[in-house]
Amino acid sequence: MKTLLEVLNQQSRPVITVNCVIFGFDGKDIKILLIRRDIHDHKEKWALPGSLASMNESLEDTARRALLEEVNIDKIFLKQFGVFSDVNRVPNERVICITFYALLQKSKYHINVGNDAIEAKWFSFHHLPPMILDHKKIAEEGLTALRNKLHIDPVALEFVESEFTLGDLQKIYEIIFEKKLDRRNFQRKLLSSGLFISKTENTINNLPKNSTIKYSFDRANYDKIKMEIKRNPIDI
Repeated sequence: MKTLLEVLNQQSRPVITVNCVIFGFDGKDIKILLIRRDIHDHKEKWALPGSLASMNESLEDTARRALLEEVNIDKIFLKQFGVFSDVNRVPNERVICITFYALLQKSKYHINVGNDAIEAKWFSFHHLPPMILDHKKIAEEGLTALRNKLHIDPVALEFVESEFTLGDLQKIYEIIFEKKLDRRNFQRKLLSSGLFISKTENTINNLPKNSTIKYSFDRANYDKIKMEIKRNPIDI
């Protein structure tokens, strides 16, 4: 009787890669970081940062290593969102791609390219350049995954400081969802969620039109009620 290892060794194995959709906020807009690699048949096209999966790393560790080595980004919010496994996604090779999205404030990171990356550049989501393979589709699905996540987890907080105004958050939500949000309705929904702590005694009923009242995220309360939020997502 064969062992499991013997059975596995008889099978051809696909190549596993990890790629990251990096969303960066500059105070005005959210953009995506792309790179060009020194690879002959892809040199003129842009790609999502990433790497081959390693036998000695988790997929998340591979993603974090790739970001550090290719664009000098470390200690960042990462969320796995997809698997791209079309048998024809890479010509003449079986390659499965595991995807993550990352969120950051651009001002906190200095981008430097490394490994085989020869250039890195931020692009507007609406003006993406020619990209290799199915990387544009991956970027599009990364945005969809981020939108879905925001209904159950305020990960947009990764784009702001630890203390922020509701106006700061509204701007980010409007960019991500590509629509104008009613100020009072948006603030009412966020504050009624119980996830935000006011730094003043003011309440939603007496907020001035151009409020500068600061809030912080109530992580402890979120941990208590996150299952309830998943059952009843916040409608943006």
